[in-house]
Amino acid sequence: MALDREKNSAPEDELGQAVLRFVEFLSSERRASPHTVSAYRRDLQSLLGFIRARQTSGARLASLDKFLLRSWLGEVAKTVAPPTIARKISSVRALCDYLLRTGELRITRAPRWRAPSCVASYRAFSLRMWRAR
Repeated sequence: MALDREKNSAPEDELGQAVLRFVEFLSSERRASPHTVSAYRRDLQSLLGFIRARQTSGARLASLDKFLLRSWLGEVAKTVAPPTIARKISSVRALCDYLLRTGELRITRAPRWRAPSCVASYRAFSLRMWRAR
């Protein structure tokens, strides 16, 4: 029931609409597992919430950059395990790849970070991200 409400709610900003199109693409054209679609939707909604809280103009495609994504992952990494961070990175990469294929993005906004290993600590992951600047 909550998923139906999410599908029917019309986001008012550009990135929110792009996320809805991407989630629909995952479920209908890619035929991804409902669990995968749900996880990607949650991950991208988390990113949208992060962007909306920091930008009064709403979430736009131009909002996506490596600094914003790094901030979001740093915030998320305080409360979740490395495998979850890896999935969130994968969600954003998949969204950016989709937007590149559809022509909505001209260059990828998602840095090609390696996902943290399941045994790596957050400190090691943060250090790798800091060095990637």
